[in-house]
Amino acid sequence: MELPDSVYIGLGGIIAGLLINPFLARRNTVSDYRYKWISSVRDIYLSFLSNADIYIESVLEKSTTMNNDIVKKETAENRRSVTDQVHEIKLYFNFNKDEYEHKEIIKDMCYIIKIISEQPNIDSYTEQRDKLTMKMQNTLKTEWDRVRDGELIWKTKQFIKKIR
Repeated sequence: MELPDSVYIGLGGIIAGLLINPFLARRNTVSDYRYKWISSVRDIYLSFLSNADIYIESVLEKSTTMNNDIVKKETAENRRSVTDQVHEIKLYFNFNKDEYEHKEIIKDMCYIIKIISEQPNIDSYTEQRDKLTMKMQNTLKTEWDRVRDGELIWKTKQFIKKIR
């Protein structure tokens, strides 16, 4: 007795579902982790900006009435807050050859701390902060595109960009 074609089609669908389902589940899990990563990095960066603003305001305010050594002692807690956030972001970033933007962001964050602690100047600070914010926005946008497109499509797009 021969089975109807619909049985074979049904079995094929079941087998295809069993093969594809783990792939889709993994993709969703990776996307969830990457989305949480984006949110965490954004939150840390916003805290960094807020604390850096407080730090430079404090340094500029105290530097008008105190000498440099006293200002450093008085603002040590502010500096520690911003430095802690740099270290925290380092834990989230990759430093392999494909993620050079991450190295640049960390370097720029450290440079902002240097501007504030060594030569406090609100114009230099604001200019550097704005440049850093653009870099961070671009990095987070790239990661968001990766979540939206999925890893395979995103890597294909990156490959096409490289060969152009």
